[in-house]
Amino acid sequence: CVETKNIATRIEGNMDDPMWWFTSWRKKILKMNPVRQNTVHTRALSRAIYKETRQQVFFDNLIIIPDKCDLVSDAPNVLKWTAFKNFMYRLVKSKRLEDLDVEGLYKVIQKVGEKSNARK
Repeated sequence: CVETKNIATRIEGNMDDPMWWFTSWRKKILKMNPVRQNTVHTRALSRAIYKETRQQVFFDNLIIIPDKCDLVSDAPNVLKWTAFKNFMYRLVKSKRLEDLDVEGLYKVIQKVGEKSNARK
């Protein structure tokens, strides 16, 4: 499950921190740890799928941020856009996701992230 954050120029926080600092346009805002936030989303999605299908589905928890954003964190699952794209290419190359259209997926996730952040 991918969560995008396009609102900050600097993000600071570690895996165990309940709150992280998001800085943009000279404003520094304390927000919920995005890894924890996305964990809530992935669990809800897993429960909803199980309720409908009786099949257990697990999701990886990825947070994607703009390449221009300064990241200060020890969280291994917070990736910049380029690192995420390279990660997806490695999955294709390793045959784990052989038929994945990486460029198409990358564009869709960016578009959804932009629309989501525009509503905030």
